[in-house]
Amino acid sequence: MLQTLKVLVQEAYSMEDWQVEGPNWITAELYDVAATMPPHTSRETARLMLRTMLAERVGLQVHVAQRDIPVYALVPAKKGFKLHQVTDKPTAYSEMYEDKFIATGTLEDLATYSRRYSDRPVLDMTGIAGVYHIELHWTPDREAPMRRDSGRRWSLMRV
Repeated sequence: MLQTLKVLVQEAYSMEDWQVEGPNWITAELYDVAATMPPHTSRETARLMLRTMLAERVGLQVHVAQRDIPVYALVPAKKGFKLHQVTDKPTAYSEMYEDKFIATGTLEDLATYSRRYSDRPVLDMTGIAGVYHIELHWTPDREAPMRRDSGRRWSLMRV
């Protein structure tokens, strides 16, 4: 399967798109990586093998730096907390539709999932524990940033 170097680095180092920077060609040139691994190789071991391959075959050198970046934060609404807690043996599940997402999970799960549809990291800063029924509605546009709608739900909107 053909992949860009950026995608390979993201997988090798378990990073998200916004965490990997480099020259323009890391998103333009495609690489075909074929590897054979022993049965039952863990994902972390496979990532270590990919790191080694990138260093040896491509000459990849990694530089880690810390910097301030904008983020979105899930915070409790001023009018109170309105999600419904799941109390009887919660089982994690999710359903995706064109304009909504329905799930059972923690608010950390929600923040993690929301990162896929956001232009920046999403952090759970609610301080609220537990498993909840979560229903999100949005405009079906993956490029739109997130916003809070009436303090009750998260939605997407173009700004």
